[in-house]
Order: sequence, then C-alpha cells, then structure tokens
Amino acid sequence: LDGLPFLFFWICLWTTVWGPGAAPVAATGAPAAKEASPAEFRGIWVVRSTMASAEGITRAVTLARRANFNAVLLQVRGRADAYYTSRLAPPGEDVDEAENGFDPLEHAIKECREAGLEVHAWVNLFLAWNPTQRRPRSPDHLLNRHPEWFMGSSDGIDMGRMDLDGVDLVRRGVEGRYLSPAVPEVREHLVDVVAEIVRGYDVDGVHLDYVRYPNRHYDFGLLSRAAFVRQYRFDPLSLVSDSAGAGDPEGDRIWERVQWQRWRTQQVNRQVEAIRAALDRSAPWVKLSAAVKPDFKAAYYENGQDWIGWINRGIVDF
Repeated sequence: LDGLPFLFFWICLWTTVWGPGAAPVAATGAPAAKEASPAEFRGIWVVRSTMASAEGITRAVTLARRANFNAVLLQVRGRADAYYTSRLAPPGEDVDEAENGFDPLEHAIKECREAGLEVHAWVNLFLAWNPTQRRPRSPDHLLNRHPEWFMGSSDGIDMGRMDLDGVDLVRRGVEGRYLSPAVPEVREHLVDVVAEIVRGYDVDGVHLDYVRYPNRHYDFGLLSRAAFVRQYRFDPLSLVSDSAGAGDPEGDRIWERVQWQRWRTQQVNRQVEAIRAALDRSAPWVKLSAAVKPDFKAAYYENGQDWIGWINRGIVDF
C-alpha cells in the first residue's frame, strides 16, 4: 500500500497527458475548447422526523433549493417502517395521522420536482429498531413478527429477544437491533422493500444505509451460525472461545478465521447484489448508492462491508 500514492500520481499523469481524458490539442498547438464537466451531485439528507409532516418536508425542500443543493436523500425507511404507502412495513410511528391520507414520500417528490431536485430514497437496511425495552406498536413490525431474523452477538445477546437482561446496546457501540443478512428471508424481504419503492414512486435513486454489521461481534445468531456450519463444518463461535483462552492463540486457526470473515462479508454482498439485480430488472435508470464506513479496511474486517468491491464491480453507482 505504501506505493499507492506514487502509482496514483502516474495514473493521473497518464490520464491527463496521454490517456483518454487528455485535452485535445488543435493543429496550432492551442488546446481545443474544454468540454463541459458533468454536473456535480450536491445532496442533502432529510431525516425521517422531518418526513413525518408536510410542514417539515416543505421546510427541508426550501432549504435545499436556497442552499443550492440539487438532490435530496429522503429517509423513507428508518427502523423497519415506512414513510410512504407500503404493504410490507408499518408506517413510521411519528407520521402525522391528522393529515388524512398523507403519504410523506409522494408529498416530498411533488415538492422536489417543482424545485428541480433529484430524489433518492434513503433506506436503512439492517438496523430495524432502537434498543429500548418497548416493542414497536404495530404487530406487523419485524421485531414482533420475526424476532428470529435478528442478529446475535458472540457473547450471547439475541437482538430479537425483547428482554435484553439489562444490556445497553448503545454503550456497547451498537445503534440498535439489526436484521441478519445471513437469513435468506431477510434478504428477500429487503429486496421486496426496495422494489416496492421504485415501482410505486418516481425516484432517481436508492440510498442504502446501515448495510453492514454493527461490529465484529455480530452475527453469531443461531440461524447465521447454522448456515456457516453447513458450509464449513465448524462453529464460528469456537473461534471466539479459542482467542479468549490461555495464550490467546490468535494465529493458530488463521485460515478458519479468514473463512469466517469472508463468509460473513459475503452475506452483506449478497444483499447489495440482490438489490442491484432487482433494480436492473424493474428500474435500470435508478442509481444505487450507499453510506459506508470511510476506512475501507475497518469497514471490511469490523463491519463486513466490502464497498471497494461494490464500486469495482459496478454494483453501486456511488
């Protein structure tokens, strides 16, 4: 990696002077007219609490236009809920019910189009509920319907269990309760969620957030471990117990650790790939983007988020 800055310099030099990006030179030696550069993407996130009312949406769109943004990323799924009309998820608990028939996304799109703004549907994928002792009010929420779909930790915390035995997930560095990408039904459900949005609404893009594990201590849930054992014939939980033992034999099972890390990351990759494929089938003009951890090495090893691979393979647009 130490040679990358030097390599990057020569790539840039080649592109500028000799490569396809070089400015054409007229016969006189003077540079030809410079081609117009592509438009910048200047986006602003609009959180779900703002999406909960027409007044909040109007304020956000007005701000975006006045501040010279050209795109908005509207949070239409925050905690396995919907700030749009959905058959797959309950409405956000803070949506203004006083406005009969109010559809936050539909209302926002109308205002954004009038303001000349691109619209990207911002979707929280695996983060599905905050770590409170209160269950979601709707019986249709995934925590109530499918607690088995949630992640588990290496020290036995089942995120689908309502009673966490006094464990404070936030103090452990976790934002809330996460769905597991290792569960096929989870991946299928989330693909359906994205497909429902792009088929029902005039959006320019889909923006994926929380498309990762909270940290390296997840997912050791029963369904995830069972799937891994079927493929590799050993329980990944044994890697945790080994490294915690006397002598800390971190390198004794290095290949098994690599297998676990790779498999864990592949589950997230499969989710992103499935969403990309669904968009290509039903709405190929829709851009796919993702919010990612900025340190690509930490993103991979800690969060199972191979965003370098997503970009290189063209799975996400930005």
